[in-house]
Amino acid sequence: MKTQEKHACQYPDCNKSFTRAEHLRRHALNHEQPRNGYTCERCSVHFQRSDLLGKIKGSG
Repeated sequence: MKTQEKHACQYPDCNKSFTRAEHLRRHALNHEQPRNGYTCERCSVHFQRSDLLGKIKGSG
């Protein structure tokens, strides 16, 4: 039985929802203005979290 996703993102046009509040908080970083984030040197995409940058680097 799948756990009900109760924590929905309130950002306009974002339909993501999460089972845990901390996952929603982590996701919300994607909607915030870039501060001291991480930028991919190959494609210039900006990430708030280094692990997400690592995923794109490892996929190419």
